[in-house]
Amino acid sequence: MFLESSLSKTKLNCLSFSFQTYLANTWWGYDSHSEWFSVLEGNCNYHSTVDVEYNIALIYLLLWPELLEKEICQWSKYVKKNVVSHDIGALFEAKSMAYPHDMEVEENCNFILLLYVLWRFTGKDELIKNYYKLVKRLIEFVIKSDTTGNGFPDRGTVNTVDDASPAVQFAKEQTYLGVKALSTYHAVYVIAEKMNDIKLKQKCLQMIKKINFTLEKKAWLKDHYIVSLNKKVDNIIDPWSKKVITGVLEGWDAYSIYTSNGLLYLLLTNTEIDINYEKIKTDIYNSYKNTLIEYGCTHTSVDKSNIWISQNLWRDFVAAYLGIDLLDLTDRYWQFELFENTQGRGGCFVDTYGWNHLHYYLRGITSIGLFFALAGIKIDVVKKTIVVSPVRIPVKIPLLTFANWEK
Repeated sequence: MFLESSLSKTKLNCLSFSFQTYLANTWWGYDSHSEWFSVLEGNCNYHSTVDVEYNIALIYLLLWPELLEKEICQWSKYVKKNVVSHDIGALFEAKSMAYPHDMEVEENCNFILLLYVLWRFTGKDELIKNYYKLVKRLIEFVIKSDTTGNGFPDRGTVNTVDDASPAVQFAKEQTYLGVKALSTYHAVYVIAEKMNDIKLKQKCLQMIKKINFTLEKKAWLKDHYIVSLNKKVDNIIDPWSKKVITGVLEGWDAYSIYTSNGLLYLLLTNTEIDINYEKIKTDIYNSYKNTLIEYGCTHTSVDKSNIWISQNLWRDFVAAYLGIDLLDLTDRYWQFELFENTQGRGGCFVDTYGWNHLHYYLRGITSIGLFFALAGIKIDVVKKTIVVSPVRIPVKIPLLTFANWEK
């Protein structure tokens, strides 16, 4: 089915290579009472890392949604103080989070968005009913993370981009998390509507309105969204060194590839989003132009030494849904994999260019989203709708979500 698609040979190579690396990281355990599924985070060795699974969940939606359902069930058991743990363990232990610090807002949003997209792709209303109390706890934490009243989280904002500048990694009011929170509020609004929770719907609408106002009035700079509303560091703690950072926050006004990161699962499910699409499209294109180097785009126009291939792919998918065709950048990503595995450092799929060598890394399977993005496939099983809006034509792709595997 893959070979019959209209994906180029380069894209298929990238997909196949990534799939094999992903498979090498999968775990399936069982005893007399239950089955246990997890994916190891490559050389980092963390089990079922939430922010990583957020990127690779595209493979579950296409091929095996029950696996994502298993992970959601596991993550729900690792929630402490209304915060989803970054992971469930490392190496041969899965008892508690092994990562050295929380990513409170990011992981709470990731969990809710994954639950939402799984619900819309499977039509299983029991998913929403079973986890609704948890969703309310998690979104309440996100709401309270905004202490200034502008909608942008300013507490618990350390995120997964752990080799980026301080502005990207742990600034208090990041545009990336502002947009991801906005997307999560939209998802929770739809969930609350299903559960007839008028009070929570109103809360979500209020937060969406606040974030949109801040995006328009404070986060937009001429032709792009800035990285952070904070121009200066105000007692930010580096989670690695535990030192307090002060002074000018370098790169606060840079171009970033992460602004639109939170939108993809809403686009995939044809969920209406209250956001300025024209500015989002302008931001994506100008950020692409200002961050592009040999093998892809750096985190921001300031972070010139680090690239994450999986995040480039993710940005490309969002762009495709909004009518911007960046999908041939996959040629650059594949050249990077060839370089790393012939003349470079090696390690099967390598996600990063720079000192942070993420190798034997599962996140390459994010590339399976090329099937969605190329054809602009939007699926909502709850509403029983499929929308096709290809970014280029002609196009031929397998509708794997609707395959009857048993027959």
